[in-house]
Amino acid sequence: MSEHIIENIEDIKKFILSGKAIFTIEGNSSRFTYKITKKETKNNTIYFVSVLTGCDNLNAYTYLGTIFTNGFRSTQNSTISKTAPSFIAFNYFYKHLERNFKHENMNFYHHGRCGRCGKTLTVPESIISGLGPSCVNK
Repeated sequence: MSEHIIENIEDIKKFILSGKAIFTIEGNSSRFTYKITKKETKNNTIYFVSVLTGCDNLNAYTYLGTIFTNGFRSTQNSTISKTAPSFIAFNYFYKHLERNFKHENMNFYHHGRCGRCGKTLTVPESIISGLGPSCVNK
């Protein structure tokens, strides 16, 4: 798996909320891979957060929770406990991201695919940002 670090907080926000983001968060002693998919409704935009729980990096994800306009939370369909390390890590990461802060010992990696359309990135600028040339301004 090819991984590319994103350090700028605004770029991280743009990437994870772009629609089809797959990324890894690495901290002092843990590393989790997440997938966030976007759903547009009449009234708002909802983001579904899943965590990698199997060997297939594109498909082996388990639903973790949802990002609404008022933050991330577990829902009745969440199959992973709020006390699970993967839930705690994402919740910590997202709460800090909302405050425009990323812990200095935390690394954020995208996996070489556009966060919006899911296509493999080949343009150097796109590899840096995690968004393809036709998706970066959408």
